[in-house]
Amino acid sequence: MVQAGDPKLSDRLDATDGPLTLALRASDFPALHESLRVLARRADCARMTLLLPLADASPELAGLVSGAAAALTRETALDTVAVIEGEAAIVGDWSAPDGRFAHWRVADGTRRLRALQSVTALPAASADTPGDLVAVVAGGMGALGRASIAALAGAGWRRFALLGRSETPDFPPNEAMSAEIIRYFACDVGSETEVHTALETIRSEIGPIGAVIQAAGVLDDRLLGTQDDASVAAVLRPKLAGTKALDNLTRDDPLRLFLLHGSIVGLLGNAGQTAYAAANAAAQALMEERGRENAPGASLTLCWSFVEGGGMGDASTASAFRKAGWPPVTLGQARSVLDQAVSLTTSGTWAVFGAPMAAAAAQTPEITLTETTLAAIERQDAVPLEDIRALIRARAAGFLGEDADAISETASFFDLGLGSMQLQELAGELESRFEGVSPTVLFQYTSVDALCAHLATLTPRAAAEAVPETRAAIAAGAAAPAYRSLPTPPNAPAPSPSSG
Repeated sequence: MVQAGDPKLSDRLDATDGPLTLALRASDFPALHESLRVLARRADCARMTLLLPLADASPELAGLVSGAAAALTRETALDTVAVIEGEAAIVGDWSAPDGRFAHWRVADGTRRLRALQSVTALPAASADTPGDLVAVVAGGMGALGRASIAALAGAGWRRFALLGRSETPDFPPNEAMSAEIIRYFACDVGSETEVHTALETIRSEIGPIGAVIQAAGVLDDRLLGTQDDASVAAVLRPKLAGTKALDNLTRDDPLRLFLLHGSIVGLLGNAGQTAYAAANAAAQALMEERGRENAPGASLTLCWSFVEGGGMGDASTASAFRKAGWPPVTLGQARSVLDQAVSLTTSGTWAVFGAPMAAAAAQTPEITLTETTLAAIERQDAVPLEDIRALIRARAAGFLGEDADAISETASFFDLGLGSMQLQELAGELESRFEGVSPTVLFQYTSVDALCAHLATLTPRAAAEAVPETRAAIAAGAAAPAYRSLPTPPNAPAPSPSSG
């Protein structure tokens, strides 16, 4: 196990020949980001499996790590990148069933994989009118912000407060011409102080806040190996810090809706957009946590494919999305989704893709909706990784006549004083517990840390007869799963490492 931010990470990688499993533990995002930059600069990682265990991570950190890791697979030749969230990692195969990135959650001995499942429509919406409630729209002058205003106006909202960076916007937008009251506030949505001041003014001068639309965000596309802390912070600020500020400061308001405009980049990654992927994934994770906490109003996240005619990015971004199998969305399609979304009363996360190429050629205004759902991969008698670590240290201590606490997890078995016969005996015991253990395993993985990282990629023999994969059904009236997540849109081709 290597701690993220370890300055000797590159040296450790240089000293390793052949296939490598690297377990990188992160307690904060800046340290992890620095380690990922080290990996992104290497050209010899084609046979490397990267495990990112997050035993006690907050939803925000888990989202940051997940988004950055998904993007990492688009920029490197890493064989597998797996984020492991939840309890201490259980030993087993962490590879992705589709593609090279997987986000797992471990709880009660069960591994759950993020997955997407198609739905035909969003849930039924409420027909209640908002009365004098105010809709606050951060990033309200952008394409999705303006489309949200139009959808809200169509649902009966008449009072709007727009937050944006520009001091002199082209205001008011045509989408809000039917509004009874509309005000614009120049505000850094990433600053809780500025957001607090704006919201206090809105409450006192316009009315009670009933909806929050978070459409703020910026791009600063650059490959991971060339990013610096300042560029990352600039991208995280409006999307992640803005979502946190808007949520923290409206928990006591009579909200009916809190809608985050996210991106599929946060779910599936994209080359050159590691910071943007991390920001969106973390903001999405905060929204899912908000829903679990039963905060006021429905907590919704729409993760958009490229939005043509006003989305963030340019023609090259749209082309990359198409190559990856993620059809772009037109503004008309976005508006049709938002017309439903602004009146929802059920929390959830949806990815929105445009029409497949064949349907687009036929001018069919189709969209593909996928709701985040849960795929449980249950392995019976799964062995906690920490139990295996304790077993190895105990066996080594027994051979040496020492206490297990005295066994270093990073020192070489040979440096500890173990001989070839003792290592072969320990390898035999591990072979009886795991499939795929070779007699020379301890000569290839020569420390407790290195050996445990390797064993984490194998299947315990007690778990060889695994329960078949199950997926939560998405059907009318079905209970919403407690944990939602997403890796690839259904029926989409697997992106190549060069896509994006």
